[in-house]
Amino acid sequence: MQVRSFSLTPTLITNRRVKFVANTAAVDSYGTIIVPRGCRLDRFKAAGSLPLLWAHKRDGEPDDVLGRVVEVEVTDDAVTCIAEFEAHAKATQVLDRIRRGVIRGCSIGFSATNPGKPRPDGVVVVDEWQLVELSVVPCGANPFAMAIRS
Repeated sequence: MQVRSFSLTPTLITNRRVKFVANTAAVDSYGTIIVPRGCRLDRFKAAGSLPLLWAHKRDGEPDDVLGRVVEVEVTDDAVTCIAEFEAHAKATQVLDRIRRGVIRGCSIGFSATNPGKPRPDGVVVVDEWQLVELSVVPCGANPFAMAIRS
């Protein structure tokens, strides 16, 4: 006779949070500056979190939702976020690659409140926008948007 024991108590998962520089005032690869101080957090405040996605896959598979953004800080220089990764296989794989420095990029999903103001040099400045989601990406548009490795 075989006897197997098990517990219905879930395993506590710790240390699944990563801090990201989500946005800076640098010119991105689209020739745009998304002004950090212009970030509006209405969706974040209403829901208490925002989705953390793989490569902006809003309509992708459930596993493309890697977790959620649980904290956001907006300053003149940057928007920083703390994201908490889920325990499913894809999120764990991405988290491991972030920790090893293989993947570091992130990218904001946003909705511009205005169309942006072009400067004489052609750079478009978006000075008010709504943060919708944060994505982990291999190469983000903003060269300074990335995971902060501790």
